Amino acid sequence: MANNTVRHINIIGHQNPDTDSICSALAYAWLKNRGSLTGLYEARRAGHVNRETRFVLQHFGVEPPRLCTDVSPQIKDIDIRKQAGIDGEMSLRAAWNLMRDVEIDTLCIVDSDNELQGLITIKDIADANMDLFDTAVLAAANTRCTNLLETLEAELVVGSADAHIDSGNICIGTSPEIMEELVKPGDLVLVSNRYETQMCAIDCGAQAIVVCCGSAVPRTIVARAQEKGCAVLATPYDTYAAARLISTAAPVRHFMRTKELLKFSVNTPIEDAKKVMASVRHRYFPILDENGKYCGVVSRRNLLNLHRKQVILVDHNERTQAVDGLEQADILEIIDHHRIGSLETTGPVYFRNVPVGCTATILYQMYGEQGLTPSREIAGLLLSAILSDTLVFRSPTSTPQDEAAAKALAALAGEDIQSYAEQMFEAGADLTGRTAEDVFSSDFKAFSRGDVKFGVGQSTYMTDKSRAAAEALVQPFLPEASRREGLPLIFYMFTDMKTQSTDLMFYGHNAEDIIRDAFSEGEKKLVVLISRSSYSAEDMAAAVTRVYREDPALVPKEPLASVNMYSGTGAQRLYEISINYGMTSDELDARTAQLQAVDAFAELDTSGMSEAELAYAACEYLMEHCTVSEDKSENTAYAALVGGRANSEGTALAYIVLCRELGVDCRIVYGQEDWIEHCWNIVRIDGSYYHVDITAAIEDGAEAGFLMNDEMAWGHYRWDVSSYPKCSGELRYSDLLFDE
Repeated sequence: MANNTVRHINIIGHQNPDTDSICSALAYAWLKNRGSLTGLYEARRAGHVNRETRFVLQHFGVEPPRLCTDVSPQIKDIDIRKQAGIDGEMSLRAAWNLMRDVEIDTLCIVDSDNELQGLITIKDIADANMDLFDTAVLAAANTRCTNLLETLEAELVVGSADAHIDSGNICIGTSPEIMEELVKPGDLVLVSNRYETQMCAIDCGAQAIVVCCGSAVPRTIVARAQEKGCAVLATPYDTYAAARLISTAAPVRHFMRTKELLKFSVNTPIEDAKKVMASVRHRYFPILDENGKYCGVVSRRNLLNLHRKQVILVDHNERTQAVDGLEQADILEIIDHHRIGSLETTGPVYFRNVPVGCTATILYQMYGEQGLTPSREIAGLLLSAILSDTLVFRSPTSTPQDEAAAKALAALAGEDIQSYAEQMFEAGADLTGRTAEDVFSSDFKAFSRGDVKFGVGQSTYMTDKSRAAAEALVQPFLPEASRREGLPLIFYMFTDMKTQSTDLMFYGHNAEDIIRDAFSEGEKKLVVLISRSSYSAEDMAAAVTRVYREDPALVPKEPLASVNMYSGTGAQRLYEISINYGMTSDELDARTAQLQAVDAFAELDTSGMSEAELAYAACEYLMEHCTVSEDKSENTAYAALVGGRANSEGTALAYIVLCRELGVDCRIVYGQEDWIEHCWNIVRIDGSYYHVDITAAIEDGAEAGFLMNDEMAWGHYRWDVSSYPKCSGELRYSDLLFDE
């Protein structure tokens, strides 16, 4: 049974672990195990230990954590029934009695080393008992005399308990006349208390006789049996009962299943086990421990009582960076210093996220909060992580908190920061025998923003020569890395510690444009102090996106917003919002002017038009002036109105611009069309709301996309109904009469 008292909890960092990821896991496990009575905390690693981290661990004499790449539930995470294996010599009757007593229909046969030999089920025993004509079964199974004694509850009068029945058939002695024809040498004969019958069986060469009904065996019979080498057993059962029972003395090894046994290891994933169990009608399945030894059985019912793995995440909170199977585990805590990512949990967790340069800095603070001083080894690990992540306080993410923690830890570890940092970075930068993949993976993480997935990596070097050598090694590998990681965009930084400069490599579609936009002059910063501190960075960034989507005429391209949060006073929090428009101020002004100068539409005579006619006029304009694109980059109102080509998001945003110009209430819907991501609009006409799909109208005519209610749209379209008004209008396109 699973141990419900002491929980085993894994503390694990991100894939492609760096020094912070591994050292923080080790340091936090040490902290959590101090005085814990309910949990056993173990640091784990989600990938290969890079050279820098290996130097750190060796320097402070710490063993690297065990590898863990998957936290999906395994057989070990359910209640395994600890049913002991049985000896293959056990009789069928003893096995049946055991099944009845412990209420199980399957027994596993093991050898003296607990190696699984086979299994036997209650069906196998029933089949054996129904084979009434197999009178040679005891000989065929080389049955021990001991089994006969136990099965028949018999007394051994003559013979050895260690002997085996190795020949002959089972016979029932009746009269001497019949027995002389029936009994052959080597047979086992069941006899009554008749003296002449017993003597006849012995004289016919029986290797054993079973005297039934508890009858006393005469001394002359004993003497004759000893002379002829015939074993004599005395049972209290009558001849009928003894005849029914005697074949069940055969050992289970003779009947056990040995071929194609369906068994599982304790490390077998539950999902794999479910598939196997669903394909057969077996009830119980043998389980082998990590050494391949039998340790119990499980049934389908056991799968219902699953104990999910419990994990604590350090140095990441992005699903794309986590070990496999995390969605099937219980996340108890997250300790991190990165932006809040896309990770979801099944329940409340302890989440500590502090805007510092390293997770180890947060852990150092937690040590202080608990009044604990880390050992030299732990202090050294924490120090190494801070120096690595902050590039010895040169990184833009480094804070005074990181530097203060590092100085205190250096004193505890007995290290000079500058001297030790140089040794550590030199060890990490050593390219001797390293492959491009090794260098690339030393500190690489996958991220996602919306529908876009990308990877970012960084390597740090102490000399220009080593940096240049690493660049020459990695650059040709980037296309292969993109394929292996399944990421369309790769960005990789090579940092020179001494010059404090970084070279950036990139690979993928539009990667160069993304870099150019990221470092363009169109970035603006807004710093605000908000009294309500519950807003997250994602909330603030989403607000910028929401403003653009509600009024896309403000700017011809959706701005990219990034938010940093800083502690304020009391309930206040300081937010630094960086807004990148992806173009220079001059380009922004020029495109905005173009967007606002859609003269052909502005000159439209709208006098006397109803709201429905105004909404249709905007739809008709886009049908005439825009074509549908599948290019994800053509997703702006500018692309539709000025470029004349846009995807569903671009045409929907353009429709907002035109409707707003005509005074029609219009908003964009983000949903699905036939299970594919799609955008369309909702407009308000005469107090009722309707769906309008501009791309459908452009491709298939106005009737295909103009004026639908929820009933008409649902099924073909999918959207979050709680986020948008109910469309219940009864007006149809066919109801509108326009002048041709």
